Amino acid sequence: TDGENMHPNLASELDDGASFELGMQLFGDDVAAIESEVSAKLDTVEAELTKIMNAEKAQKQRSNDISEDSKGDQQRDVIMANISDEHATKLEIQKLTIKISFLRECSKARVSLDKSGSVSISPSGDGLVEASTLLARAEESLGKAEAGLATASEKMLQTDTGAKELEVAERIVDSIRVQIRRRRVDFLARASTILDACIQVTPTSISVRLPPPQKGISSTHSSQGLEAAFDAIQELSKSPMEKKDKTVRYLEESIHLLTSKLHSIILDPLISGYERSNITKDYHKGWKFSESTKDDSTGLLRTRSGASATTIKGPILMLSWSAKDPEADASKSDSHDSNIVAWTHALEFISSFMGFVYERVLLKRQPLCNIAGRILFGNSTDQYDSAFSAMKLEGLTIGSVKIGEQNGLLTKKMLDIMWDVCIPKALPSTDLHALSGMALKLQMSTRQFEDDLHQWGFLMQNSFGATTDDSNLPNMFPISDFANNFVLKFSEKRRSMILSEGRDLLLKNDYHVTVKVGTYSPEKIESDNEDSVDFGDRDDGMSVFQLHECAISQVASNLLGLCRKTMEEATDHQVNNAGPSLALLPPTLYRTARELLDLYRAIVPAAHWSEVSTIPRTAAVLHNDCVFFAHHLLSFGNEFRAKFPPITEGGDVQGKVIRQMCTFVDLVPPFRSLADKALGDMIERQKFQLMDIVASRLEMLGKAVESNENVTEWTDAETALTAGLYHLRHIAQAWRPILSHDVFARAMGNLVDTLLLFFLDQIMKAKAISVPASHFLSALFRDAIRGTADLFDGSSYEKKIKAASTNCELWGRFIGVG
Repeated sequence: TDGENMHPNLASELDDGASFELGMQLFGDDVAAIESEVSAKLDTVEAELTKIMNAEKAQKQRSNDISEDSKGDQQRDVIMANISDEHATKLEIQKLTIKISFLRECSKARVSLDKSGSVSISPSGDGLVEASTLLARAEESLGKAEAGLATASEKMLQTDTGAKELEVAERIVDSIRVQIRRRRVDFLARASTILDACIQVTPTSISVRLPPPQKGISSTHSSQGLEAAFDAIQELSKSPMEKKDKTVRYLEESIHLLTSKLHSIILDPLISGYERSNITKDYHKGWKFSESTKDDSTGLLRTRSGASATTIKGPILMLSWSAKDPEADASKSDSHDSNIVAWTHALEFISSFMGFVYERVLLKRQPLCNIAGRILFGNSTDQYDSAFSAMKLEGLTIGSVKIGEQNGLLTKKMLDIMWDVCIPKALPSTDLHALSGMALKLQMSTRQFEDDLHQWGFLMQNSFGATTDDSNLPNMFPISDFANNFVLKFSEKRRSMILSEGRDLLLKNDYHVTVKVGTYSPEKIESDNEDSVDFGDRDDGMSVFQLHECAISQVASNLLGLCRKTMEEATDHQVNNAGPSLALLPPTLYRTARELLDLYRAIVPAAHWSEVSTIPRTAAVLHNDCVFFAHHLLSFGNEFRAKFPPITEGGDVQGKVIRQMCTFVDLVPPFRSLADKALGDMIERQKFQLMDIVASRLEMLGKAVESNENVTEWTDAETALTAGLYHLRHIAQAWRPILSHDVFARAMGNLVDTLLLFFLDQIMKAKAISVPASHFLSALFRDAIRGTADLFDGSSYEKKIKAASTNCELWGRFIGVG
């Protein structure tokens, strides 16, 4: 029976369930009657306790009236004994009062629990709300019983009897709690099953099963279908017993499941269709909706476990949609705003769909719409900043906004598509005036979209009307914020597209491909004037302003070209005269040109540093790139500053500032520092390699030169020289076509000094040099001079010697010793 299921037998000597079964056998099986009798008995006991308490108060008053003149010790002892007895009686009465209150609330809980199980629940949900309400009352009564028990637990634990009584009370509470939880799970499953059966979703339609028409006239309202399911879940969500352990929001969870289903099957696929990579002509046509109703008495209603099935009757209301025919959409749009028109159709679709959900699915209930709105469009609008950082690159996000599921399943996706589709990647300067019209169309469609959602309760506030108040901007709905700042977003997108192009240049192209740049080459001038006595006579004084001929990466050359193109766009007079709405475009482009150079310094060293630090050619290429940038940046700002529109009286303040502050000189020191580090570290690395190759073979040469005979150390010295020159020739072969003439000569001179120093140190340590050793050293030093001189550029041996002597600090000393 239900009573047996409701009160399971607990294996204990103090089994309250067994006591309850015994009571049912003695007094009948009507739980309500039994609990009513128990409640009456508890009232009687409580009345008796009240009488006792009143009598005790009267006795205490009489004791206080005893004459204060009585001084006998015996009388004082009697008074103290009476006071002690009164205190004990008072404590006992308090305990009994607590027990009575506890048992009364437990009795109420059992009555409500029994009634909730006896209510007849139809497949369409008739009776489910009543049963859920009774179950909620049972939970409320049990919560009061637990609260009273918690208050009295400290007093009851002071005695062994009280501890046992407390244990019995806890078992009673646990028994009722288990039954309440079991029944709540059953009611929730029934409500969820009704929701699943009443709402059917496909990619092209949504169907709602309406409750069957009521026959006859009933004096009481009987909810069925969706209404019954929502009401029941709302009642079951009022669970003070469960909220002590965790936050249980059954209504929110049910709406979340329903909304997520609508999002995954209908809204998300439709919105994804408007992405630039997926959009087709069908999405430019708009959508047409149709509603139809049909009778259906064969709908199966299955439990979640699928163990049983029953039927639910009632008409079905279906909303279906399809793309409009081409001739049905009479709106005309130019090529610039065609995507905005398509996106307007998307907003109209969402608005129409959410209107149906509001009226037919959520039954115009504002709390339910609020929950669905938070799931789809975000918890609150203040989590979005007005300057939404949609400045994202393809694969590289410069700014990001934390928008997760808790902030809207649709919002982030919609913003991404608006950024990608509605804003053009670029516009000819002659067409920039079209941006205002595009912005107006987007604002109008967004205004209507937000008004509808706010009216239905999916948005908590309407922010579009407060766009002129800067203090309200951070609280705007992100979609409205985007539309209001459409022109600003265009500037941001231009910036992101240029930076994305620059990033692709740096990461997707081969960095080792080089190209010759520079117009000044001392080597060529020298070869053209062989008869000139002094090369300085040919210098006209402008060489210090010229870039020496060298090889740089094709990546660096293209990046500077992109910087120049960006600055040309920033200084375009049509861009600067496009109106106040585009006043930020020139400064944004100027900043973008600077950021392109920052991208180079951030990406190239990180992506190629292992090669830069180990391969001489790559280090030389990075050095030349940085020198190339530093050279051009010295005059880059001056070149374009004059191209900005002239400053006029009352002109735009930002225009004045950018014309005055346009400079790139501050970027020169970082590039020079990076150039010095790249080549300097490589030279130091080569010095250490020369030490490993040469120095280890010359450790004993200082003592070996005292010998009169050819010894092994002499052979090692020859081997060391050969190995050192071989290593330097490889370095010269890598650097000669890359580095400029002067830089190559200084770098090789530095390494040659290192090689010569190893030999000079050993010779200077020698205490004496024998005659055979002096002949050996003379020949060895001549070979070293010839070998190192060949490392330098020159049309003749004499010019190579001159270049070596100019760039090697130890050259003269080495020749003198040799």
